[in-house]
Amino acid sequence: MDKELPGNCYLGLYDIQGSLDMAWVIWEPINLLSMYTKKEVVHEFLGMHNEVLIESNHMQWEVISNPVPFGHVDVYLPTSKGLIISDDIIANLSSHLHLYKEFGVPYNTCLSKEFYGLVIHSCGNFEQNLENLLRIPYLGGMDMVLRRPRPRPYLGFATKLFCIYMEVFTGKNFMQVLKI
Repeated sequence: MDKELPGNCYLGLYDIQGSLDMAWVIWEPINLLSMYTKKEVVHEFLGMHNEVLIESNHMQWEVISNPVPFGHVDVYLPTSKGLIISDDIIANLSSHLHLYKEFGVPYNTCLSKEFYGLVIHSCGNFEQNLENLLRIPYLGGMDMVLRRPRPRPYLGFATKLFCIYMEVFTGKNFMQVLKI
């Protein structure tokens, strides 16, 4: 498809919402109380949405040879190296209730394994769920809004994790470039 465009035009991927984020958008926040009362229904929806995400992203990559990744993360992530998703709901879920661990991590793990990596964006602060995020294999990066003027020490770890990921897949040593 992109071969039919003029030379200076690029096609991008759509804004990919994680499955839990999409459930939040469709059901509205109040209906996510189903995570307590109808867990099997929530898991069924999340599984179906993940299937659609996987199939639709593979379809995009079949018709667009070198898509510009859509996302709020200002990095280039080759399509063969992972997926960038928005997961704003993660900022609203307490780590003490284990909701993201049960309803977010398994589905994002599936995406990360399917696409050989994952970068997660949230317009909110999800530092309370960093431990849960680190359970996702091939997690390549995190992007969030901080509510503190100075980042906490583990955010340095997240930056290093992202730089290591980029070095493995691109061969460029971003840790030296950034002097981390």
